[in-house]
Amino acid sequence: MARPLATSRKTSAWQALLWLVPIALVVRMTVFIRRRSAGEAFDTVDSFALVQIVIVGLSLLALLAVVRTRSSLKVLAGTAAGALLSYYALCAVSALWSPKLVYSAYRAVEVITQFLLIYVAVSYCRNFPAAERTVLLCSALVVLLEHVARIRLSGVAVSEVPAYSIAAPMIFCYCVGEFFQAARGRRRMLLLCGVLSFVAVAMGICATSIIATICGFVTAAMCHRTRLRPLLGLLLLAIVVIYLSGAFDTFEDMAFGIVFPGKSQGTVAGLHGRLNIWSICLDEIMESPVFGHGFVVTTRVLGVGNGAHNALVQVALDTGLIGIGLFLYGVLRLIREAVLALRMAAPGSVGCLAAFAAASVQSMATPFVAGSWGAPTFVFTAILAFFTLYVFPGRSPLARASDM
Repeated sequence: MARPLATSRKTSAWQALLWLVPIALVVRMTVFIRRRSAGEAFDTVDSFALVQIVIVGLSLLALLAVVRTRSSLKVLAGTAAGALLSYYALCAVSALWSPKLVYSAYRAVEVITQFLLIYVAVSYCRNFPAAERTVLLCSALVVLLEHVARIRLSGVAVSEVPAYSIAAPMIFCYCVGEFFQAARGRRRMLLLCGVLSFVAVAMGICATSIIATICGFVTAAMCHRTRLRPLLGLLLLAIVVIYLSGAFDTFEDMAFGIVFPGKSQGTVAGLHGRLNIWSICLDEIMESPVFGHGFVVTTRVLGVGNGAHNALVQVALDTGLIGIGLFLYGVLRLIREAVLALRMAAPGSVGCLAAFAAASVQSMATPFVAGSWGAPTFVFTAILAFFTLYVFPGRSPLARASDM
């Protein structure tokens, strides 16, 4: 099993730097987001892209300067996080057959450097509570930055813009999963981050985020260590009563409006245009089914968006059957690790399992896992690093119940 690396006060400066760099990249992608003009090539290096490249360069230098990077790679070996990192390494190799070699290579290096920076930064936390607090606070900041990006793209007042967060469901589901068995001091942090993330989801217009939140909540409720099972039973009982009372049609219309805000049944049936995108992607996949076409480049070349709107389709498009096999291996390993941690009653296990459930649903519409780097990828990576270092070991002194 992976073991968290030893920490000391002398490393606090490195820890701050390692968090600052990936957060700066998220700021560039959110606060300073911009849309390219019509006809402008997606791989054009303008001033915004140049700042992003500089940040990635600084990330690489930071990783080379930190002694702990090599030890972190050793800890990653044999874990689900290590399998995901191996997939990203394959994505870097896929640049060799990409129609945009430099673009694919850069995007892969960007993901790899940010992944490792966050992993090493989490390893510097002195214990489980410190790691959990740091990950939640940084993740909450990312949700806020996502909202800022929405405001900038809409160009209207804050009061007129619904929150749109892909990252919020993961945070909310983690907090719900851990809240009821947490001590009082820890509960305050979970409550604060849980409420903020729930507001971001509730105010949003993203049906996938709402569905992901529901799936994560149900996952947490099914775990024996939470007190959510009675609430889930009451909800199911309420649905049965509504159905028997003859008011199910009204309830169905209301539920449709909550889960699919602002969407018609026709739009939902067509998955908001995703079926057409998947059809185009499938044709491209069949042209190179084994190796794919290179990391996160094909949909941009075809002009159908920044991604395939589905993690599995994105993986098949980028790296073919080889990538699908490696990616699914990582997914199955993560499921095994999460279930093992749950059986060991490790602190954080319920919340991480719920967060991973929400992330898996969200990735079926927005491939922030196995795709290019973004704000939700930051949150998922932080939770995965926290799980690998402080939750999955179970018997680690950093996960002692007395530290809760």
